[in-house]
Formats: sequence, C-alpha cells, structure tokens
Amino acid sequence: MKQLTQKDLRAFHACARHCDRAMIILNGKRRVRWMTEPARHCVAEFFGDLPQRANHLPAPLERWIKQQSLARPNKGAAFRSSTAIKRNGEDLVVRLVTDKREGIHLVRLEKQRRAFSAGSLERLGLSRRETEVLRWLAQGKTNAGIGAGLGLSRFTVRKHLEHIYQKLGVQTRTAAAALAYGESRKPGIGELPSN
Repeated sequence: MKQLTQKDLRAFHACARHCDRAMIILNGKRRVRWMTEPARHCVAEFFGDLPQRANHLPAPLERWIKQQSLARPNKGAAFRSSTAIKRNGEDLVVRLVTDKREGIHLVRLEKQRRAFSAGSLERLGLSRRETEVLRWLAQGKTNAGIGAGLGLSRFTVRKHLEHIYQKLGVQTRTAAAALAYGESRKPGIGELPSN
C-alpha cells in the first residue's frame, strides 16, 4: 500500500469536511487531530460534551481506544471494533483502525439501533409468546419466517397475530409493527431518555 503524503492528507481533509460519517483521526498518542461534525454530535449524544481539553476524547472512549491499541502490538494497520455504550435502544459501535508505523488511529462511530427486545414490548399487555411474535413481525419477518424462528406453524403465527391485532386495536401488520417500533423507542426502566 502506498504511503500517504501531506498532499494526500490535505486532499483527504478537504473531502472529509463534507463527510456525513462520524470519523475521528487521532495521532499516535491518541489525541484528536481531526473530527467530523457528525462525530461531534455522536460523542455529545452518547458521552456528553467534549472534555475541556479539545484534543481529548471522553474518558470511556479514550480508555477503550488505548486498551485496543495496546492489545496487539502490530506494525501495520489493524482493524478492531466494539460496542462502547448502549443508550435508549441504540448502540454506539466504535471501529478502530490503528497503524502504529504511521502513528495514526482512525475511529469511526456508528449508531445502531438494537433489535426489538421482548422486554421493550412487555408494556403492551401481550402474552410472552405474542410479544415474541410481534418482535419478529416488527423486524419484517413473514408468518413463515416467524414460525421458523419460534418453532411454530405459520397457521399458529396467524392466530397469534389475530390476537395481537385485537389487543393492540390495529388491523394490519404495518400498524402493529409501527406500534411496536414506537414502544421500543420509549426508554426502559433505568435508561436515559433521548435528547
């Protein structure tokens, strides 16, 4: 792979200013050299405002990056990833590429919505099995797919859906899925509400 020149880096910075991805470049001492605007928003949402020392990341993120970069003493580029924090039904996935030879770390932050959990749908007043069926339905599964996932026949799934629709006061799969999605967005016990 070709080494990046200063001209390459300037071109990268010019392009990245318009990047819609949450990206952070750290130097060899894990200090912030550059951060996209989406990364600033992501860090603020999951960790609060950036530390007073502008070239530092929030402590939990900084600790994880240090731990990962020390875990494997490589000389070339190495890819690692982890879920750094969970908040209000979303995970912050941190992807780290470390190149010790170049003395650079590239961090990509990505918010990912967790799959519907049966727990987030318990408040709807459904039976345990109906909650499981609704969770699969909300993920876009067909009756046959739900049945395969839960070990039920598609006819049993259809019967469960009839009960679910009646209990939720809806008439369609889409309405049931929308209601499930809305319920899963509400904070659970002990979770912080979204800003």
